Amino acid sequence: MTNYASPITIPHDTSVPGKFMIKIGVANQASSAYSYEVELQVQIDTGSCGIVIPATALYRKNDSKDSTTGQTACTATQLALMPLLPGVTTTYEPATIVYQPSGDSIIGFYYYIAELGIGDDGRGNPLVIAKNVKVMGATSASPFMMGVGFDRPLIADNAFLADLTTADNNSTPLYPSYYLDHQTVELGLSPSNAFAFQTLAVQTQGAPGTYQDWNWNTPQGAITVANAEATLLTTTPVSLLIDTGLDLMMVNNMGSLFPVPGTDSSWDAANITLEFNANSAASVPSCFSFPLTGTAQAKLSPGGASLTLVYTTENSAVTIAEAALPLQDSSSVSTPAPTLVHVISSGGSSQNVGKPFINTGFNPLFAYGMIFDPTGNQVGLKSLSLTR
Repeated sequence: MTNYASPITIPHDTSVPGKFMIKIGVANQASSAYSYEVELQVQIDTGSCGIVIPATALYRKNDSKDSTTGQTACTATQLALMPLLPGVTTTYEPATIVYQPSGDSIIGFYYYIAELGIGDDGRGNPLVIAKNVKVMGATSASPFMMGVGFDRPLIADNAFLADLTTADNNSTPLYPSYYLDHQTVELGLSPSNAFAFQTLAVQTQGAPGTYQDWNWNTPQGAITVANAEATLLTTTPVSLLIDTGLDLMMVNNMGSLFPVPGTDSSWDAANITLEFNANSAASVPSCFSFPLTGTAQAKLSPGGASLTLVYTTENSAVTIAEAALPLQDSSSVSTPAPTLVHVISSGGSSQNVGKPFINTGFNPLFAYGMIFDPTGNQVGLKSLSLTR
């Protein structure tokens, strides 16, 4: 039986709720202790899978250990003139990703990091080491993202599910799991009965021994909608994805079951309840509700993109001067309601095309903690009013 280290809390920037900004980077080991070659700040994203960082951060170019800012756009010819950091290799295999709903398209190459550091101990050193992680090095502008989701295209490895050890002298293995709520990022937490678990079907079984290149189906649940008079409008089974990359909710492939904003006034003040399925009649609640408050025009992508009519909620922040909702304005959000609800006719991963699918955004993590346990092929939710 493996003796696992105690779970490790990864510090993150809490100044903007839901951003989940943590430190990662190429690590090296000297005298049994690890330090960073280069330290980056990235956003944890459960709506994608794979680390996407500037390719230039993987090369020796100066004495700085902070590559969060600076030049990110680079050609393969320019990269080939620079030496790679120790422990980093590449064959310049092309890579690409498109983030939604912004439509940001990123191109670059695949790189392999022998020892990826995660977290910061307050002295510029990593807390956890992930072994042999495939990442995408962007040669266009990079969003500094750390995708750890499932039922997403496998852009690169899920570093939270790699072979993890503590970064101290003992290099003790961590249980393969991650836990998130609105104020906590934790690696190595063992599952417990504090959570209501749902078993997920395995889509892609990767290399044995780790789970960084595996993939699972989206959790299943239901959406129930009632009007302002509490008259039931619809209850529909759906796939439910908690996405830390968004503060809005996206509704896909529901047709007349979730009308486009502005087409049915009875929905403008409807009450939405989302419930995650559990394996059994667990005592842990796994649902939350919020009311819609009307409709408004929202700008869902940067630049000169056209406005989109969306449903608003109690967390919507209308910019009167522009008559539009900002894509991200979560600084004052503290409830499970999304900042807005965007209804689209199709999209999501290939597994979800044509199926009712809801991307909840990160906001449910104000009410629930979420654990992903790949050993048991399961995701679990626990009420934050309960103790672990």
